[in-house]
Amino acid sequence: MRALVLGLLALLLSGCLTTEVIPQPLVRETDDKGNITWRSTRHLRSGAYDPNYETYTESDLREATEERPEDPKVWWQLGDFYEREGRYREALAAYERLQQLIESITTQRGRHYVGGLYLVAKTQTLCGEYAQAVVNLGRVLEHEPKEVNLAALNSTFRESHYLLGTIYYAHQEWALAEQHLQNYVRLTGDDARVAGMLARIERELHPERLFTRGGPRAP
Repeated sequence: MRALVLGLLALLLSGCLTTEVIPQPLVRETDDKGNITWRSTRHLRSGAYDPNYETYTESDLREATEERPEDPKVWWQLGDFYEREGRYREALAAYERLQQLIESITTQRGRHYVGGLYLVAKTQTLCGEYAQAVVNLGRVLEHEPKEVNLAALNSTFRESHYLLGTIYYAHQEWALAEQHLQNYVRLTGDDARVAGMLARIERELHPERLFTRGGPRAP
């Protein structure tokens, strides 16, 4: 069953299973000299990120974490590097350290920042740890404002609904998938990305709606 779900999620993430437009998580790029690099299409960037962060090597980033182990920024950069490389286990470890630091800082300030928790959940999904990812995405959405206009301002909430929708879709939890994918549309107005999944869910949950007025009726 786990292998089947992994396969379904891989198809979802590559856009092969349904007709919605879903960018691949990693895009292969080749320069004029034939050098191949991989670029991630799915990471949320911190508002304080270094614009040159993609030029740093793994050694640079690991050295930075050793020199400034309490700096969340360097752990985000290291996690992002591993994510772009497709090294999701290592990315997860870096993002978990990032989240530990964030929780410590935000607890002291009495505020909440859920971006790190989303990164942990996303990487857990890429590692096949769906149960843990669902729990953490639920924790993210506990802080979602009830006002749509406020919730829509934070991309973390939008992407959390999308990710939960795809996880539930891959596990054929149709009602839960529908709920979160519709919430994604509600916050973004972007139905193209999820149209294929919602169409499949409609067929699974509401087959009677396939029969239009004047056409064939369900037996």
